[in-house]
Amino acid sequence: MADELLSEKRKDVLWLTLNRPDVHNAMNAAMTDALTHAIRTASSDGSLRAVVITAAGDRSFCSGADLKESAGG
Repeated sequence: MADELLSEKRKDVLWLTLNRPDVHNAMNAAMTDALTHAIRTASSDGSLRAVVITAAGDRSFCSGADLKESAGG
């Protein structure tokens, strides 16, 4: 999936959505990099008052690390 992390600014709030619902939003390297970048960028944006981290899908928020990726498969 190309968009592991969706970002939307709503007025003075940044909404970040973990977007891998097919694997319970397991954190892979691309998602971790995107989340790190988004939070660093948000921390220097004086117009933001809050950052909300949410997740796509209705089964779980985040299952943790993507073990298949770390195992090379």
